[in-house]
Amino acid sequence: MCGKLQKSSFLSQFKKASVTFMMDKLFNYKSRQMKILFFVLGMFIGFAADSQFSTGVSAYYGRSIVVTNQVAYREGESYVTEFGNNFLGGIYLNYDVTDWFALQMDLLYDQLNTFEGYYKVAYEEDVITPLPYPVTWPIRWFEEEQWIRMDYLSIPFSLKVKLKKWNFKLGVQYAYLAKIGRSVHHYSYYFNYDYGTDFEYADGFYVNTRHNLGGVISCGYNLFKNLSLEVRYVHGFANLSQDYIDHDSWSRQLNFGLSYQILPKKSRIKK
Repeated sequence: MCGKLQKSSFLSQFKKASVTFMMDKLFNYKSRQMKILFFVLGMFIGFAADSQFSTGVSAYYGRSIVVTNQVAYREGESYVTEFGNNFLGGIYLNYDVTDWFALQMDLLYDQLNTFEGYYKVAYEEDVITPLPYPVTWPIRWFEEEQWIRMDYLSIPFSLKVKLKKWNFKLGVQYAYLAKIGRSVHHYSYYFNYDYGTDFEYADGFYVNTRHNLGGVISCGYNLFKNLSLEVRYVHGFANLSQDYIDHDSWSRQLNFGLSYQILPKKSRIKK
């Protein structure tokens, strides 16, 4: 009995000390993203000591795109967006409400990549200088290409249903855009010019908003006791373009990944 009381007292002190430390960091940092980060980390560390909570790490890879209703502004051109790589990694906090139902919140670094470009349908007779590689005419000849990278701090909150080795989650995701960068390539249909820029982070917030909100749905399967395989889809609802931009844009993400529980739960829920 004494041992149980000591353990309970230790867990209570651990949670209090963790939250106090994180709140101190929260008010000492000036940047908004660091305040959000330390606030969420304080919640994760403090609550992880509770017996109905569990926490772990997760990593995902997939494809992402920013779709838009933008149209080409030069005569004879078309505008297109295409998928890029999507990398995510972070920690999660799970709370068991019952044997089959739980709540889960994640804190994820979310790197979203996408491509956009303006192109013209070109025929062999349109190009004066022969191409250095064989093609099947006609081709999509891009005059302007952009590879865009967005670094988000994403926080999904989900309702989780567990059925034996399977689990299904449905929820919402808030994402804060910390950095944005791009590389650009310009070249003419007739080789009058051909130049580009290497990737660099830049102030792209005159075009893109900081905040994104979307719905998330996922399906997971427990491979082992603490390791699960998961596929997830995120459908962005928020317009990523600033109000004065003449088009709207939304994010889409499809990911596959693994989750590993690092602090096993000791549930009070009766089996």
